[in-house]
Amino acid sequence: METDRNAVLIKRAFLRKVIDSETCEINSDSWWKRTILLVSTMGELDDLELLKAVHRHQCALISHGNLKEESFKDVQNRAKDLFQDMINILRPWEKSKSEAKQLDAIEAFKQMFGDPNDPAVIARHERQAKEYAVNLEKEQKEQNENEKKLKEFEEKLKENNRNRRRGPKK
Repeated sequence: METDRNAVLIKRAFLRKVIDSETCEINSDSWWKRTILLVSTMGELDDLELLKAVHRHQCALISHGNLKEESFKDVQNRAKDLFQDMINILRPWEKSKSEAKQLDAIEAFKQMFGDPNDPAVIARHERQAKEYAVNLEKEQKEQNENEKKLKEFEEKLKENNRNRRRGPKK
């Protein structure tokens, strides 16, 4: 029972007298709908209180003077995430705005690059990757050939310099 969230929340609701044993009608669908709604809202408020406590703890960690920059940024990011979670609980209608922004970003990606689940798009990207690999291989061969030619030229220059007479002409 301790691992079933709804059971734990219903037990808490009884202890907080949100649910009264005298008006409890466990065989009634309407009672269960009302109870689940109350219990889920109570659970959200409990989650909010927990998030507040964790956020206060994160803020206390941020104020610690001996944190390194990386640790500070990590704790700061966790505190921001917790704060966003609290906002999402208090204002669930704003969560849908962020989800809408995410969907807009996904649509923009699809328009720019194509749907990654579309077989035609996958085939096009695979073809482009193969072409890129072939071109890269050609460029590497050309570069190796040019380096080889350059080394041969340098060797010829060295050989010519060695064969040239040094000193005064007679």
